[in-house]
Amino acid sequence: MINKYKEKLENRGVSPVIGVILLVAVTVALVALATVIVFNIGDNVSESTDATINIQETSNGITIEIIRNNNVDTLLVNGPNGFTDEFDADIGQIHTINEGSGSYTVVAVLDDGSEQTVESTSISEGSETESETATGTASVNPAIEGATVEALDSNGNVLESTITNEDGEYAFTVEESNIDSIVLVVDGFDHEELSHPMYASVERSDFTEGEPIDFSFTDTSVVDVGGEDVIVSNTVSEETSTVNTIANIEQLQAMNEDLGDDYKLVRDIDASGTSEWNDNKGFEPIGGLSNSFDGSLDSQGYEIEGLTINRPTEEDVGLIGINEGTVENIGVVNADITGDNLVGGLVGVNDDGTVSESYATGTVTGEGNWVGGLVGVNNNGDITESYSTGSVNSENVIGGLVGVNDDGTVSESYAEGSVTGGSEVGGLVGYNIDGEVSESYAEGSVTGGSEVGGLVGFNQGLSGDVSESYATGDVTGDTDIGGLVGVNDDGTVSESYWDTESEILEGGTDVSTDGLGINSGIVDNIEGLETIEMQSSEAESNMSGFDFTNTWSTSDDYPILEWQE
Repeated sequence: MINKYKEKLENRGVSPVIGVILLVAVTVALVALATVIVFNIGDNVSESTDATINIQETSNGITIEIIRNNNVDTLLVNGPNGFTDEFDADIGQIHTINEGSGSYTVVAVLDDGSEQTVESTSISEGSETESETATGTASVNPAIEGATVEALDSNGNVLESTITNEDGEYAFTVEESNIDSIVLVVDGFDHEELSHPMYASVERSDFTEGEPIDFSFTDTSVVDVGGEDVIVSNTVSEETSTVNTIANIEQLQAMNEDLGDDYKLVRDIDASGTSEWNDNKGFEPIGGLSNSFDGSLDSQGYEIEGLTINRPTEEDVGLIGINEGTVENIGVVNADITGDNLVGGLVGVNDDGTVSESYATGTVTGEGNWVGGLVGVNNNGDITESYSTGSVNSENVIGGLVGVNDDGTVSESYAEGSVTGGSEVGGLVGYNIDGEVSESYAEGSVTGGSEVGGLVGFNQGLSGDVSESYATGDVTGDTDIGGLVGVNDDGTVSESYWDTESEILEGGTDVSTDGLGINSGIVDNIEGLETIEMQSSEAESNMSGFDFTNTWSTSDDYPILEWQE
């Protein structure tokens, strides 16, 4: 299908408080979990006492932390069932008293031998904080030292984190929340019994409370990553999540070993080192023409930072070269992506695939054609709720978000970066052929030669539809220049707007009142508006073609999409 598409375009000639006092409402606070009570003895006991301590409830009693002390010698604690003990009052000391529910009294013994009661408090049995203790080991024969172990709740929040010791062991106690899963990450573990450094991650949620949660890696396959051999693994003998976890750039690159599997990121990825990979060619795109990616990748809101791809003579270039699967919730930030044809900040070619809730920032450069800030070519695919903010540069057929939208859908998305090219240059989409562009906008400057539009460069075909969208950037070119669309050839442009106060020049002549450079299709309710008419509450009055109930929202600036709020 891609080759057929290339031939079609080639025939046309076309080559993104001290002593903070929480004495207020102590009764209520003691009922809540993890109540923190800080007492300033100087304020609450006598003028001769000068110290601050922090008393906090735990799962089975209280802890006492000495924050400030000028004249307290020791602390006496009387607890339930006749418990009594004496503790040092040195600054920084933390004392834990685990005597369960009941009454606790803390007494300060001053330097002169006098005693002052600091506080008396009662912990009812129902107010004790619940806790879970997680222990286990990480091994690949040998034991893995230095692995990061994190306890997560059901929302993916990290409750506690620790590092495995030299025996591969870890232990931590999580209070007040239930552990939903345990994630273990190995970043370059090196050992004489291993042939190469090891990079791995895995998630377990099948464990039984109170039993060890172990990670016994069984896969030590060697993979070429960036020109060096490393061990990359997601496989342990214990039962794990059915979705492969990715926690480092090495695992991300190793997705090429199984392009049909399901993956998810479990933390942000530092990709800055890729600039020196593969003799400075950088990261190798995931999937290509002979073997596309047809699995799923869910970044879960985590970002990939500093990715470099420098392959100016290669096609199908992006984090993912060719996608026939599902890519969602992923951010590629501060990237530097260079290829020949079919280049995108996230995906080179989205071939009947799905890209949603994703974004790219940085610089995307194509030495040839069909280049987009997020996706180079969207061929019968879906792109929704996504954006690009980086600069995009190429020869021809170039868009701030998508280079070519061929019988695909682009909806509820936007681009903000500058776009520079030759022909068929658009702030959002360069060339829309029988595709649908809806409920989207572009705000970046657009510069080209011919067929240049603030939103779409060239809209073609009876099914080529541009609707409920707007453009606000400067547009400059030689011929066929439009504030909204450069050329509308048999397509439809409707319910859309452009800013007439932007600089829109055709061969140096102001054409800011022209939404379309050339039109041989259908036009319905498109209008050029002044900046003030498109901003704040004025937008809702003047942009009548927009759905401000379900899709759009006004802002202090131009309208934004509801999902951006």
